[in-house]
Formats: sequence, structure tokens, C-alpha cells
Amino acid sequence: MRKCLIMSLVALFGWGSSVSAQTTKNVANNTEDVVVKPQDTELAPEECLYEPRFTRVDAHAGINLSDYSSDYLSTGLKPGFNVGIGFDFPFKRHYSINPELNFSMVGAKVDFTDKINGSENLCYMEIPVYSKWEFGNGKVKPFIAFAPTLGVGIIGSRNYDGAVLYKDPHNKNNVEDKKVPLFAPNQDVEFEEAVYKKLDFGFKFKVGVTTVLGFMAYAGYQLGMVDLARDDFYKAYGKKVYGSDETIGVSNKNIFVSVGYCW
Repeated sequence: MRKCLIMSLVALFGWGSSVSAQTTKNVANNTEDVVVKPQDTELAPEECLYEPRFTRVDAHAGINLSDYSSDYLSTGLKPGFNVGIGFDFPFKRHYSINPELNFSMVGAKVDFTDKINGSENLCYMEIPVYSKWEFGNGKVKPFIAFAPTLGVGIIGSRNYDGAVLYKDPHNKNNVEDKKVPLFAPNQDVEFEEAVYKKLDFGFKFKVGVTTVLGFMAYAGYQLGMVDLARDDFYKAYGKKVYGSDETIGVSNKNIFVSVGYCW
């Protein structure tokens, strides 16, 4: 009778909570006693189920709105584009490393002096390495990311809005030149020094969303930390081009918006 009563209480108690029952032998009374051991119902964080994350590859493209921080008379936003691929390597539930390889065209509209103006296009192969935090387990997952970024100048050119005349040092003839290189010497007018440095370094920040279907969209900001202007050029040709041999500070800044697909 005693045994039946205990078993009934165990069954009733186990209906609303998690318990474990263990039967032991009472040798003295030749009976079986039931020992009830309650279990901890709270799971440790690592035991909780969540959606697993895997290494992903993405392709993306978008537009840039770039400008300079500079000592030029004035500058303005210039549209460009970006295209590239990325890799997402998850390390924790919400954190991953997200390196990219991008081709990006930036630059600015520039008033060089009160009489000379135009625009500059700077094309870079760019390698940002993002630290990325992705949140949520729904169909749309927001993320934020921050990266140091290294850029290598591939093509750089300056396009003047009007005729610009340089004096040829050998023939003493005026040469009209509306388009000049920036990452390489200008051989047309025998400039032996490039205007800008090829290497750029800075930081990028972006916020966006990814979907369970693989689509993503984001917007961000890039700030260059390198003074691109080369002292050698300004010392040699600054007075001829700008009327002063003092180096003009120039660094990139850029707003970008991109869409892509990851798999």
C-alpha cells in the first residue's frame, strides 16, 4: 500500500515538472523504496537551439557619392560606382569576419583656383576587412560592420571643364591639356612626378540587412586617412599649375549604397 501511494504521488508530481525516479532495494524490510530526484529545467546558454551560421560568399554592386577633405578652393560630391565580392566567416552566433575585394571609383568635383575647375576620378582596388555583427533569427536579419580598408590606385584622371594651358619647358609653346593622369607622371607636358599617391588607407562603416533568400542591401561611409598629394609634384610644378609650391592636402571620403546576393 505504501509503495502504491508513493508511486501515485511521483506520477502526479511528474505531470507538471521534470523529475527522475530511482528504485532502490531496502534489504532490512525486503521492500523497494522510490527515491525522487528533481532535475534542473533551465538550459545552459550553449544548450539552447539557434539557427546555425555557415561560411558565405557574396557578390555586390552599388553607387558612390564621393568628395575630398582638401585645401582646394572648393570641392563637391561626384557620383561613382563600386562592385566586388565578399566572404563571411562566422566565429560566434552573431559575430563574423567579412573581408571584401572591391573595385571602387571615387573622386570629387573641384574648383582648383578661381579660374580653373573640373572633376577627378580615382579608381581603386580596395580590400576592407569588416568585423560584422548580425542579429535576429527571422527572415530579415539586420547587421552592422566596421573595417579598416586598404586601397591601391589603378586609374586616376583629372578632367578640366575648360581649356588649361601649360608651358612646354623645351619648346616654350602653350599646350592645351583637358585630361591629365593623377597616379602617373603626365608625359604630355613632361611632368615627371605623379600628382597623387597610389596607396590609400582608411576606415569603412556599413549597416544593412540580409534575407533568408540570400539578398542583401546596405549603406555606409568611408573616411580616408592618407594625404594623397605628393610633395615632389608640388615642389616641382606647384607654381606652374596652382600658382604656389605649397602642398595641397587631399584625402578621400565617400558615401556608398550597395545591393548583393550571398550563397
